[in-house]
Amino acid sequence: MLNFTRLIVIVILLIPPFGLGILSLTDIPVPMPLLVVTLGSSLLSVILWGMLSARYSKLFQLAGIINKALERDKEQHDVLVEPLLAGAMPDDIVYQALEELATRLCDRRRQIKDSLDKISGILITLSQYRPLEFSADEFDLPDQDDRTLLLGSLCQLITAMQQSKQRGDVFANVLRESPIAMLITDAEYKIRSLNPAAEKLFGYKLHRLMHHSFTELFIDPPIKEHQSHLRQIVLPGKVALEALQNGKQEVFTTISTGYGKIQLIGLRASFGANCLFVIRERSKDKVQLEISGPETLHLDGMAVTIPIPAPMLST
Repeated sequence: MLNFTRLIVIVILLIPPFGLGILSLTDIPVPMPLLVVTLGSSLLSVILWGMLSARYSKLFQLAGIINKALERDKEQHDVLVEPLLAGAMPDDIVYQALEELATRLCDRRRQIKDSLDKISGILITLSQYRPLEFSADEFDLPDQDDRTLLLGSLCQLITAMQQSKQRGDVFANVLRESPIAMLITDAEYKIRSLNPAAEKLFGYKLHRLMHHSFTELFIDPPIKEHQSHLRQIVLPGKVALEALQNGKQEVFTTISTGYGKIQLIGLRASFGANCLFVIRERSKDKVQLEISGPETLHLDGMAVTIPIPAPMLST
């Protein structure tokens, strides 16, 4: 549309000299002063229009450079600003605006990158529990409101991480010092941590169980036929986990320990992205089974038995 308009304007500017030419061809006398003035004004108009068209073409070319840089996400000085400086039009206000916007855009991108690098360094320092020192002057943000918002959010994050670390330290101490066996897994039951009481119960150190599934320790309860009433009480490991997920407070199952024995345990759990299991050695009296018989639960096909109560061997 713009090119069509330019063509129409040029045609209109050329109408007067063409009209005088037609009059001359028809032998109609045209005063010489009128002919000179008409031709001169038309020629001057065409020259001025050509100058404006050249300016428009130059600005159009510079705008194309900016668009290409933005399409490639290259808001960088050498890609965006330097090509504009190469085609400098210092007396043109539109060019000056384009150059200023391109320069500020490159500066903003650099400032954002530098700020993100500093924030990443702060987060790494916090995660490593090292002393942290920084000031507002380290963040090169020209807008005071942006700087205030960034620093406020960063202070809140640092406070939250420090509080989380304190809570984690308290929980770690409880986990480490507790006489009750505790085990932490991920959502897929891969073992992430366990306390010394759990190591003693399982007969394995943490490094032996790390990244192994908790379910690998389960073994089906080898209950004799005459003890069939125990099948509803002592569950296979995976069935026990399902019962806990369905809301049961505590279940009983059996695990194979590093001592070469099968251990009867009581299991409680809290499920989520990280699962916490509380494990207790169980005996006939603790489970409060309404059964009669010897004080030892005999297991099918096994050379070992589960003494009730069963003393633990030290590692």
